[in-house]
Amino acid sequence: MISCQLAFTLDIAAERLGLKRRWLQDWLRSHPCDERGLAFYRLAGKSKLFTEGDLNRILAALPQPEPIPCPSSTRRVLSLVCRPIDR
Repeated sequence: MISCQLAFTLDIAAERLGLKRRWLQDWLRSHPCDERGLAFYRLAGKSKLFTEGDLNRILAALPQPEPIPCPSSTRRVLSLVCRPIDR
């Protein structure tokens, strides 16, 4: 039996993922499948359609951001520059 799932267009998929449409389109062009070889979308004519499961797999495949050190966790070195007082 085939279950009916809600399908999203590329615009809605990008919005739900918090991405720009163009960025997602370019990323999908270079990453059409997941690590198991399953496509991230289905085609309906020229339109790409995404299910909730597809969006979850895309989210899992997106690159992880590099850790950014918190400014408060880095040690600051203060140096004082003093000059002699002229009398």
